[in-house]
Amino acid sequence: MTIDQIQYFCAICQYKTFSHAALELHITQSSLSKHMIKLENELDIILFDRSHRQITLTKAGEQFYLDAQKILKDYYHMMNHLDSFKDNTQNTIHIAMLPILSQYNLASKIDDFSSLYPSYHVEIDEIEERDIQTILNNQYDIYILRGDMDLPHYKKILLYKDKLTAVTSYKHPLSSYDDLSILDFKDNEILLPPQYTTIAHIALDTFKALNFCPTHIRYGRLETILSSLKDYNVAFVMEKTLSMYHLSNLCMHSLEEEVYGNIYLYYLPSGKTCIQNFISMF
Repeated sequence: MTIDQIQYFCAICQYKTFSHAALELHITQSSLSKHMIKLENELDIILFDRSHRQITLTKAGEQFYLDAQKILKDYYHMMNHLDSFKDNTQNTIHIAMLPILSQYNLASKIDDFSSLYPSYHVEIDEIEERDIQTILNNQYDIYILRGDMDLPHYKKILLYKDKLTAVTSYKHPLSSYDDLSILDFKDNEILLPPQYTTIAHIALDTFKALNFCPTHIRYGRLETILSSLKDYNVAFVMEKTLSMYHLSNLCMHSLEEEVYGNIYLYYLPSGKTCIQNFISMF
């Protein structure tokens, strides 16, 4: 019986099907099935009730699952302890990211990772979007950025889907409406995040595609444009960036035009176990 077999068994229990578990484990379903048959033969006991369409555990399987989870927990703790004796460079993750830790709840996720892997050290450099091009050649292990970036040799994972939304004052004539078109704000002053940001570029590209030509556009940081909302202006921002702000006097409006500015994690494939574990957790 190997650690891999125990991990495979627990994955099947977690994902409820061999096919889903195989997909998450990056192995074929037939290979996963062979590993489980071999495990059952070695233990001389049946772990799965295969008489139904959905895989269920036998009584012995249920007990084995409880014990297997304890074994894996002890195994991970053991590996963490051993990691502390390795070269520290192999236990450090260098991350460059936009200043969005609080907006997307990334801080708590990174804290959870650090708690689970106390021997790993996470170094984060927050960068403004206007400075991205200057640091792309610094070979960070991980970048967390908005939108598609041309990063050769890096792989990309979608972290969060986020879409453009309109925000108005509660005194705005359209404040009581939910689903609106960008074109409904043709007579309004438009407020956007700084011109160098991806959000501003996305909004401007959308305006151009709609032949929407605002008479006046003003740019500013998110907290500034939200505090500047009056009777006849509107801010276009990403929906999830509003999570940390108090919006009691403001109204959010879903837009008919579904315009996305998603957050992606770009990582450099390497042999560093800490990066592999970081990616797995996210």
